[in-house]
Amino acid sequence: MKRTIFYPLLALLMLIPFTGFGQQAKEPKISIAKTEHNFGEVNKGETVSHTFVFKNEGEADLLIRNVAPS
Repeated sequence: MKRTIFYPLLALLMLIPFTGFGQQAKEPKISIAKTEHNFGEVNKGETVSHTFVFKNEGEADLLIRNVAPS
């Protein structure tokens, strides 16, 4: 009786590495070249702007839900 359960169980355990359990989940990964910018001295009424460039280097959609200045 014990052998009839042991061998099928052993076969199932040997198949686990091929079932995808060891695969990493696809995740987003943000890459930002420059994370800070100093405008220096800004005169009153002067308009300044800066563009931050970022890229999704992951394998899933990157969702940006909130952006705020510091």
